[in-house]
Amino acid sequence: MIITTARLFDGKVAKPQTVTLELTSRSLVVKNDAGAQLGSWEIDELRDENASLLTDEIRLSVGAEDQSRFIIDDAALIAELRSLCPKLRKRRANAIGWWKPYVFWGGGAVVSVLLILFFVLPFLASQIAFIIPEEMEKTAGAKAKEFFIEAIAKREKKTPEDIVCTSEPGQESLDALIASLRGANTDDIPFTDITVLNTKEVNAFALPGGHIVVFSGLLDLVDDPNGISGVLAHELAHSQHRHPMQLLVSNAGMASVLSLVLGDVTGGTFLLALGQSAIGSSYSRDIEREADETGINMMQSAGYDLAPMILLMEELRKKDSEQLAILTLLDTHPGHDERRERLEAASGVGGAAMSKDDWDAVKNICN
Repeated sequence: MIITTARLFDGKVAKPQTVTLELTSRSLVVKNDAGAQLGSWEIDELRDENASLLTDEIRLSVGAEDQSRFIIDDAALIAELRSLCPKLRKRRANAIGWWKPYVFWGGGAVVSVLLILFFVLPFLASQIAFIIPEEMEKTAGAKAKEFFIEAIAKREKKTPEDIVCTSEPGQESLDALIASLRGANTDDIPFTDITVLNTKEVNAFALPGGHIVVFSGLLDLVDDPNGISGVLAHELAHSQHRHPMQLLVSNAGMASVLSLVLGDVTGGTFLLALGQSAIGSSYSRDIEREADETGINMMQSAGYDLAPMILLMEELRKKDSEQLAILTLLDTHPGHDERRERLEAASGVGGAAMSKDDWDAVKNICN
């Protein structure tokens, strides 16, 4: 029998206590300073938990579910333990239910992140969007537009200058249409500019600060000026409710959270957020429903018939699935039937949004 002292870390308090170890050929007995026995363990149950292969110290554990550790530096006892315990360096099987704390805390962390991403950030974004200075919002929108123009130009293998449609008659007709939709509400409905990009894709979206971008593929698809008028009214409604700024703030906040989670401190996820905001296809159904209702009111106030919007919706539904996946006009919008019913109830009253000559100018804005 070998008797020596060791330091016991019981896993409950940081301060160690001195104990006496009695090693026999079959077991290890542990006693406190008063001589009271604290425990007795079979030789086969003992393991050396040292992370490194120290030769002059053993960090002894006595069971998978026991957090106690005995720090032993007595050379004679160490040699005897290694002689008697062939399993001393063998990895111990995990305790039953070892995974539960990881699941509990890991699951809690995941739930916390999801709550922040999908509830806290959207709420804060809706509040912050209305207190951001107008000039700052316009600057953010201009940068987002520049980012998106460069991305489309690169994909189309053109320069940013070549991708922007600049026909003066067509631009003047679109500006006049925007002015008529805004009516007297020039202070309530932000507008900076409307830009048409020469690409076959079908899309249109609003950016912070009143910037509106339209793809020429949408103009090619529309047969009636009231169809494009309805689209622009919808995007102006987004601007009026500061939805693009909400989206940018929300995506930037989400990118920051993801940066912390993923360890990205280079700002890459923020650039991704800017791109997402430029595409503008991440609005909730409630936000899209609000833009639908406000856009319909704009059309009615301007005296334009909404019936052509129904035909445009049907045309959009015929597009292939790849286009629909990136189409702002439908993605996350309220259900088709719901939107059709709302348009049908508001249509049949009003006239054309522009003359034939103005409409021809718009259709040929990229020529």
